[in-house]
Amino acid sequence: MNKKIVIVVLAILCASCLFGACNESERYSISSLSKNYTVAVGETLDFKTLFTVIDNEKDKNIPVTDEMISAPDADFTKVGAFIVTCSYEDATLSVIVNVQATSGGGSQTGNGNIDGDGQGGSTGGSDGEVTPSGVITTTFKSSPNSNILQYEQGGLQFTSSRNVDGWDKNDRGLQFLRDKGAVTLTSTNVSGVSSVTVTVSTNGGMTVSVKVGSTTFSCANNNVASGSKNVQLVFSNSNAVSGNVQITLTPTATKKSMYIKQVVI
Repeated sequence: MNKKIVIVVLAILCASCLFGACNESERYSISSLSKNYTVAVGETLDFKTLFTVIDNEKDKNIPVTDEMISAPDADFTKVGAFIVTCSYEDATLSVIVNVQATSGGGSQTGNGNIDGDGQGGSTGGSDGEVTPSGVITTTFKSSPNSNILQYEQGGLQFTSSRNVDGWDKNDRGLQFLRDKGAVTLTSTNVSGVSSVTVTVSTNGGMTVSVKVGSTTFSCANNNVASGSKNVQLVFSNSNAVSGNVQITLTPTATKKSMYIKQVVI
């Protein structure tokens, strides 16, 4: 008798899955025309217009409301960047909004993405670049399963070439698994950069390289020894240059992890 009950229950569960009950998280999807949007200082942007929410089961759009939008760090009063997230049911999507200086062309919204794929690259000009006054310190925060990297207030927005794998509770920062290969972190545009200091850790081994725009910066020792925690590597260039800061972590083996905690420009 018990076997019959189990069989009936399994049959009901299988039938439910066939009709979509087991895939509620896939019923809704969120899309955006770009991963990067740009506005001029002082302008505003209706975040709801950046996203499209789709009910895949009924093949129709769902109106985006203010309740679906989260942008806790939004600030249109100064040059910088912040993250806007749209969430509905189990679906979520984040984009970057860049606030740029008003000189030389004004704003670009809607399709006005910097590079189209969210992986950085030079914009080809100085408009909207952040000019360091002293130093800019970017201290990363936990960024689960995302390539848009969260950071403490006052830093630069970085994206990574693949999603973050984890967060180290022992203060080593963002985790990237070594068996997935190299990863590159790319910032928004910065001008007048002559030095980049990165704080990294590894329990295996890796090399670190830094570029600003098309210029490769040099470091006395860009190898991080096995087991090193929170090593500060200083990369420099004889002349100050402008562009996106690109930091590449390359594993020297396939086991364990690489970490990055902070970038000082």
